[in-house]
Amino acid sequence: MQSPGNAHVRAARRVLCYIRGNPDAGLTYHGSAAVLEQPYDHRNKLIATLGATFPHDGRRSTTGVAVMLNGAAVAWKTRKQITVSLTSTESEVKTMSPGIEMRRSLTDLWGELHHQAHGSVRAMVDSQGGKAHIEHCMGAKRRESYKRAHFHAEDAVGSSLLWLDLVSGFHNPADVLTKQPEVVSEFQAQSGVLCGSAPHLYESAAVPKVL
Repeated sequence: MQSPGNAHVRAARRVLCYIRGNPDAGLTYHGSAAVLEQPYDHRNKLIATLGATFPHDGRRSTTGVAVMLNGAAVAWKTRKQITVSLTSTESEVKTMSPGIEMRRSLTDLWGELHHQAHGSVRAMVDSQGGKAHIEHCMGAKRRESYKRAHFHAEDAVGSSLLWLDLVSGFHNPADVLTKQPEVVSEFQAQSGVLCGSAPHLYESAAVPKVL
């Protein structure tokens, strides 16, 4: 906020209007089988969701990551990426680095509480190109900033710290951290998953095969 203007004031007022209109909003965690066993059993399992913007005008992309447990987010982060991305795939791959770091710290804590190691974490992504670059060792000739993020993600997937689950943008809750939803129903669905008010976790075709 080095140069605040009218657009920032309008955005702040919209945030205040939302808060005023939703005084009961918060995080709701669940313990019932009706929530934690639908559409598959994810009780006490960490689930990550990753997303990024790509401005197309030379500005830095925005990263959005969150990790959920028992029906709502337990950690989340939104921040500008350090370097400018040349493609949307590059911005999505760079997003995986903070997501991996968040996964490492939370699984260590989870292990201390449960006295066992957490298995591979499901990471929902909506970039087919980003997923392909990580899983098929693509993009090795790109810039150094990209190479570092690519290696970080490739190592995490290769060592089974997490596995990448390709979902649509609508079913990727991290999108609400970085993008303005096109319709209200999309915002309600994504924020509902993160906040626990509508914890309808999406099950892709890959989930039964992996789990």
